[in-house]
Amino acid sequence: MEKRTSIRALVIEDDVEMANLLKRIIKNKFSMDVELAYDCATARQKLTDRDFDLITLDYRLPDGAGLDLLDEITAGGRPHPPVIMVTGHGDEETAARSFQSRASGYVVKDAKLPELLLEAVEKALAEISLQRVEKELLEEKVFIEDALNGLPDIFAVVDTEGNFFRWNSQVTELTGYTDAEISRMNLLELFRQEDRQKLVDGMRDVPDEGFAIDEVVLEPRSGTRRCYEFRGRQLRNYDGIPIGFSAIGRDITEQVRARDELKADIEREVAERARLEEASRDSAAHFQSILENSTDVITILAGDGTILEISPSIRPFLGYEGDFMIGRKVFDFVHPDDIANVLNTHNSVAEGTRESNASECRFKHADGTWHPLSVSGRVFQKDDGGINIIVNARDITDGVASQEALLKSEERYRSIFALSPDFIFLMDTEGRFIDANEAMLQRAGLTLEELQEINYSPFVTGLNDEGLQDTIAKIRAGEDVRGLEVEVRRERGRDGFYEVNAIPVKEDGEVNKVLGLARDITERKRTEDELKRLNQELEGYAQTVSHDLRGPLTSIKLAADHLSMLWAKRDSVKDLGDEIERVAEVVRASTGQAEALIEDLLALARAGQEVEEVSVVDVKATVQRVIEEHAPEIEKRGVTVKVPDELGQITANPTHVYQVFSNLIDNGIKHNNNDAPVVEVEYLGNGPLGHRYLVRDNGPGIKPEQMESIFLPFFKGENGYTGIGLTIVEKLVKLYDGEIKASTHGGACFEFSMRDRQVTS
Repeated sequence: MEKRTSIRALVIEDDVEMANLLKRIIKNKFSMDVELAYDCATARQKLTDRDFDLITLDYRLPDGAGLDLLDEITAGGRPHPPVIMVTGHGDEETAARSFQSRASGYVVKDAKLPELLLEAVEKALAEISLQRVEKELLEEKVFIEDALNGLPDIFAVVDTEGNFFRWNSQVTELTGYTDAEISRMNLLELFRQEDRQKLVDGMRDVPDEGFAIDEVVLEPRSGTRRCYEFRGRQLRNYDGIPIGFSAIGRDITEQVRARDELKADIEREVAERARLEEASRDSAAHFQSILENSTDVITILAGDGTILEISPSIRPFLGYEGDFMIGRKVFDFVHPDDIANVLNTHNSVAEGTRESNASECRFKHADGTWHPLSVSGRVFQKDDGGINIIVNARDITDGVASQEALLKSEERYRSIFALSPDFIFLMDTEGRFIDANEAMLQRAGLTLEELQEINYSPFVTGLNDEGLQDTIAKIRAGEDVRGLEVEVRRERGRDGFYEVNAIPVKEDGEVNKVLGLARDITERKRTEDELKRLNQELEGYAQTVSHDLRGPLTSIKLAADHLSMLWAKRDSVKDLGDEIERVAEVVRASTGQAEALIEDLLALARAGQEVEEVSVVDVKATVQRVIEEHAPEIEKRGVTVKVPDELGQITANPTHVYQVFSNLIDNGIKHNNNDAPVVEVEYLGNGPLGHRYLVRDNGPGIKPEQMESIFLPFFKGENGYTGIGLTIVEKLVKLYDGEIKASTHGGACFEFSMRDRQVTS
């Protein structure tokens, strides 16, 4: 990249004197290096070869419109130098269009030009300076963020209430929350309930040198808890008023684990000693202690199911007093539907054939409700040879309720999955389908088993495949995809567009599935494109009426003024009749020009009207008629017109078919400067898109930058021709649900299609 120390400006102006004037004004006032370009082509080359800090741009140039060049410079929102429009067309519409295209300033070529130009340049220079300052601030911000994100520890800035203000990437990576979620959270929400007051107290009692908070437990979304210690300080504004806190959290999970393991080893050793000491004591007293302190209900049953002892936890558990239960049969409290299974299990345990695995039964609460319990039992022999059964029971009401809620939730979301009109699918990271809803299966015409044998590639057109691969790579990296537009294959040979949203599904921290939703936006895209085309067409109308029609009307007005002057001085004017005849000729010519322009506008408007009367049209006969009408021009230019024996038949309005081929053939004759000009018509057959035709010539073809403009009304080519022929062709083709594409292959090529209409009675 070239290194420059001065500011460089580019003046784009076709008037040499005006260009030099602009150069002198800018160079003398601002000491800039100024270069000149007298047309669009030279300007594009200079903009490609070197960088400029400022551009002045004329509204109308010999090889194109200044506003079109402005759109190229500012296209896509990419960085570009300030552009000042300098024009003789000082109307509000031109000014508005200039600013819509991101012009920095707008100056009219009149007596105030030097003063207004200097003001516009000063504004642009201020804009350049501001952009440089913004870039430096952005680079400094990126540097600081990179440094913070490179820390292995958690870094965060919170306000005095603990709400997040700034944080590094470790906060989102370790907690599993997105930046958007973190921005709405409070610091305390990331830690377990019992540690939150410790955090509040630690930040409240802040000494001058900062604060330290030891051993608080982070609760990430994944549920894997980690232990942290925090060091930080209070933040104050310029007036010394506290505005928040900054803190760095370090993971001390391993240190705490090592400490706890050591503590556990010591506790186990102490417990073992206690157990040995307790073994020498009265076993009955030991068991009584267990009964009294158990959170589960522990019961000692006789062989017949009589309750001998029961832990005090029965009262908060099922609402009974222990004394009330002793001496009663446990089966009296079991739900009638569960009694048979409980008796069978009890007898098997009592007979010593097996130990009881955990099983579920319903037990009657003191308030009359039934609570689900998880029950297990074990037999032990008494000294007298008899048996008792120790039963442990745990209330699983909450677990059962959670499981039922989970089943209902799954059923609800499965209904949404099945009934959605959009496509919902699940696939692996290689793009192979795992599951899909009914809407997608119906559109694909496949069963789920058939769909699972393929991946996504048969459904996309292959266009922008590189962008699609980049998106897949982002999903594999754990990123969400929002609003991705994909071109897909649809029925009847036409492609369509779908908007895709997808999220990665992780297991054990790794992305192994992708959940996606696709919505058909084909009609929306078509409507947007049609609206854009209509706006372009309206702009062409406006420019034609405001500019091209103004010329002949001005000539007529001047002729009228001249005629009035001649009549006032008729006694002194020589050859008064000849002078009047010349004025009349100007009026006739200008009137004819205006009438031709109005006829073109009316023809263009009629071309978009709905088809009324149709019949079967012999296309070859229509083409032969066009050739006969153009015979003088064909003979004059020495054009060879190639027509095959068969061009098929179209059910359409005969005038419409004639207009399409007449305009395309006329275009091939008029714009062909080859020494041996050829115009060729081909029939490509009848298919899903209708009857397809190709009209091409061996002329200079269409330049790439003109491809998007040639179908606009009154588009002006390099040879000076203007008109609406191609605009009418495009309108008529679309009227028959067809498409037309222009290209250059050894000359201009127009491939189009038209569908048959139903014959009117």
